[in-house]
Amino acid sequence: MPRLVHCSRPACALLALTLACGSGGDSTTGPSNPPAGSSNLPAELLGEWHYQFIGVPNCDPETGQCVSTTNQSETLTLSSSGHFEHVFVGESNFPPCSMEVLHQSEGAAEVRGSSLLLHMSTGTTKVTDTCGEDATTDEAGETDTYTWELIDNNGSPQLTLTNDKGTALGPFDRK
Repeated sequence: MPRLVHCSRPACALLALTLACGSGGDSTTGPSNPPAGSSNLPAELLGEWHYQFIGVPNCDPETGQCVSTTNQSETLTLSSSGHFEHVFVGESNFPPCSMEVLHQSEGAAEVRGSSLLLHMSTGTTKVTDTCGEDATTDEAGETDTYTWELIDNNGSPQLTLTNDKGTALGPFDRK
């Protein structure tokens, strides 16, 4: 799953954003997709999960206009049929540069022990970078693998996913 990385220096943040915002997991391609219509997802994982982050404002002293340095919104929906939908919108603003990352994918989800596998039947990540190159990546046929953990946060479940690089994503709150 895509994820912006916080960094105090603009160049570092833009580079980290680019590296962190592919589909996110190990992105392997292979015939390991589960059969259509089957699901082994635990009931506690089912539903719509959402993560949002709004970074600190960066204000222009001459104009007084402020923009958030980073914004992220991410939703992962897991259904009882084993279908998943994933949407990520990320933005990094360090004038004069800005970057926007849009990711949308869907396909089949399965659990193997503590791993959540997202087999993308369709998936696209689009990067718009005012100080670099724009890119669009077709991720259909790839599989992202994450370890997952549910915790109880004062009576509300939170989901944390960890990618193959050891980066924790979330916590996601159930909507």
